[in-house]
Amino acid sequence: MKITKTRLKRIIKEELIRSSYELKVLSELHNISSIVGGLLLEGQVGDAKEKFNKTLSAALTKSPEEGGVDWKKMFKTLKIMPKGKQAHSYRVGGHAAAAGATADEVIGALMHDYVERGGDIDKLVAKGLVTQVQKDIILALSSSEKDVAAYAGDNEPLHHMQKVFADMDNDGLKNTLAMVKAGDRVDNLNRRVWDPERKGAVTKKKYLKKSTDLFDFLRQSVADTTKVDAVLNRLEPEAKEALANFAPEVFADFGWAGEAATA
Repeated sequence: MKITKTRLKRIIKEELIRSSYELKVLSELHNISSIVGGLLLEGQVGDAKEKFNKTLSAALTKSPEEGGVDWKKMFKTLKIMPKGKQAHSYRVGGHAAAAGATADEVIGALMHDYVERGGDIDKLVAKGLVTQVQKDIILALSSSEKDVAAYAGDNEPLHHMQKVFADMDNDGLKNTLAMVKAGDRVDNLNRRVWDPERKGAVTKKKYLKKSTDLFDFLRQSVADTTKVDAVLNRLEPEAKEALANFAPEVFADFGWAGEAATA
């Protein structure tokens, strides 16, 4: 087949878009330390561990012998999920860590989809990989098909958190769950910026409405919005601006208007 200048330009453009997306997918996972080695995404991370490492405090990178998290074993447990879901979990964990999360909160964020993907959390507790506190966080973030059918409408994340918070009087746990759930949606919005053809445009009003309602509920439900707000500020500039334009009254305090133009 003859390669014309037009076709060559299109091929180059498609390659650049694909490469840019792959880098974004891995952007939170670069160099947690040699303990991770080639485990993340089965060796495909290359130099993509650095940013995730930077989100973690020294206390979270201690060796298991020093009382730290056994990240090597923890990452192995995530392999029951597809690679894309693993990468999503690492990014959500990175959002939590960057917001000043504790070790329990970071583990909860990393494992927030584990139960829904068929993982047995009780086995991890029995092995000493997950504590009871971490299990409580993970289970509160998990919903079964039966749960969803019973109470969820077209905005399942919001309805799930409304159900969970209605029966909860633990303000500390509420703060944690709100932060992780916010990070989950932040990553989904960011992926719409990175790959709109597959995920849909970040400016779609229906998704902006669902996201706005979720973020507003989470912020209104906690005693301290510090960590939730820190996670929201990890949105891509285009996502921040889309939300600010869609619901200026909700996001006025963040100063996101015009964010994409100045990024």
